[in-house]
Amino acid sequence: MSLRDEGLLTLPEARKQFPGRPPALITMRRYVTVGLRGVVLESLLLNACRFTSRPAIDRFLIAASAPRAAKSNKAEGVNNG
Repeated sequence: MSLRDEGLLTLPEARKQFPGRPPALITMRRYVTVGLRGVVLESLLLNACRFTSRPAIDRFLIAASAPRAAKSNKAEGVNNG
C-alpha cells in the first residue's frame, strides 16, 4: 500500500495524532528528514507541502521504540586477542 492510499495528513495535522503531548512542528520536520534512532517517518512532498499518514506514524512509533540491538565487540573496536 502506498502512502497516498493511507489518507494524507500535513505535518501540523499529523503531530496531533501522536500519543500524549504533540511534538513541536520542528520535531516533526526532524522525524521526516533525519529521523529518530535511525528510523525516519515516511512522508511525501507534494507542491512544497510535506505529508504523512496515520499508519506511517504508527509504523514510525513502533520502529523507533523497538529495543536496539546490542553492539558487538567488533563494532565497538574492542580486540579480544
